[in-house]
Amino acid sequence: MKPIRLTILGILTPLLLGCSSSAGSYPLDLPAEDYITTLEINDIDDFTICVFNDLHISVLTNLTDEIAYYEKCLISNGGILPSLIVLNGDSFMGATKSQIERFFDWIDSKNIPFAYVYGNHDLQGTYSSTFIDEMVKSCEHSVLLNSLNDNVFGDSNYVLNIEEIGTPNTLKWQLYFYDSNTYYGVDYDVIHEDQIAWYEKQQQALEDTGTPDIPSLTFMHIPTEEFEEAYDIIGQNVTSGYDGTDTESLWYMGESISWGYQETDFYETMQEHGNNKAIIVGHDHVNLTDWHYDKDGDSLDNMMHLIFGLKTGRGIYHDTRIMGASFYTLKDSNEFDIKWMNVPYEDDAFEITPEYLVGLGEGAIS
Repeated sequence: MKPIRLTILGILTPLLLGCSSSAGSYPLDLPAEDYITTLEINDIDDFTICVFNDLHISVLTNLTDEIAYYEKCLISNGGILPSLIVLNGDSFMGATKSQIERFFDWIDSKNIPFAYVYGNHDLQGTYSSTFIDEMVKSCEHSVLLNSLNDNVFGDSNYVLNIEEIGTPNTLKWQLYFYDSNTYYGVDYDVIHEDQIAWYEKQQQALEDTGTPDIPSLTFMHIPTEEFEEAYDIIGQNVTSGYDGTDTESLWYMGESISWGYQETDFYETMQEHGNNKAIIVGHDHVNLTDWHYDKDGDSLDNMMHLIFGLKTGRGIYHDTRIMGASFYTLKDSNEFDIKWMNVPYEDDAFEITPEYLVGLGEGAIS
């Protein structure tokens, strides 16, 4: 892996829960750059992201065994360590403070930048609502930025700029991380309107600096309603499939889609700006998808990938046939490659192919 230098553009204090502004009015008081961390790299084509979803570390977890498994996941992509690790929600559920401390000691010891995203279970444990934030920010290699008492709802809304080193540096990609929040009554929550306004402010900042066309990926935990739409339109509600001639969509659906309590304009706002290439989620442990979805229906030129990534580890329910780590390699062409690595606890890791995934739905693989 080529060397990476980490620069923090905002020095921010530990959080309290963000507050949503009144409906229709979102005076976002902090400048866009206060939410941005920058990674300086030598070559964008070598930049690979490893995503862990739904670890669900709890008081029942044997953390020695699980950390050994996470190590195996990290090197499952041909033995090459990733450039960035993303913990994409529900890393913890009913964990103790000592387990959380041990986990972050381990991940920080890898000397790899890592991003933390809150899921709907992370704050359920024997610790305060700010404990995880304080732990993450104490790690040398964390890229999390989240301000104290800002007026953007949630605890992990921030941006990672990927810059190629040069004279001057060149901004190649942006990675957006969102807190998709927890619950709304008995239902799951959604991205709030002030978070959408925050995204628009970040996009406006790009335009103001003369670099409006920077590709991005979005990482969050709970899926949007568009995942359900894509399953209906592209997937035709069939358990698995691969369209190798049209959209090139690929999917296996082992459970229903648990999106939030209402529809939002989040997808439409990103599609209007045209920079975001994918929404990458976890949450539903036995769904694995790469739907190429264009909601406005005009063409695939403005589509986004809707991705349920692999669940990582055996915390609560899982399917060992689709469990491991997801890898995303960024390209200078504004595209990215996806590799899903199934990582058994005992046997060798292997890449999940379209044939394998379709076979699951057809009952050919048990």
